[in-house]
Amino acid sequence: MKRFLRATLLVSLAASGIAFASGRFHGKFEERADRIAEKVSKTLELNDSQKTALQTLKGEILASHKEIKEARLHSKTQIFQELKAEKFDEEKVTASIRGVIQKIDNAIPRAVSAFAKFHATLTSSQRAEIVEKFERFPHHE
Repeated sequence: MKRFLRATLLVSLAASGIAFASGRFHGKFEERADRIAEKVSKTLELNDSQKTALQTLKGEILASHKEIKEARLHSKTQIFQELKAEKFDEEKVTASIRGVIQKIDNAIPRAVSAFAKFHATLTSSQRAEIVEKFERFPHHE
């Protein structure tokens, strides 16, 4: 399940520009997203409406990332509290982890929808270039 969720989120992120990244992922997530969006915009020579759709996609990914990160940090804190306790509360930890998974589950359709709207603005040659870049992107199994 975790592998499926990670793969699904990766596909939406990769399709939105990670495939174009040069492998220099340094800095904060927001800074990387800005660099990736700029590179996608430049590589595909996006027009203004396409740039707007890309910014919407980037905004959705950033918002989802923030929500998931906050949920993960909260869950991590709860798990550490349970590890320190005399009795480990399985239900509490399970609920905490399910909360993180729920945030991921909620983020997936929003990210995919934003990508679909961006995709709809692209020309056939731009879509072909995305496919070409994505096929060359190293896949980790």
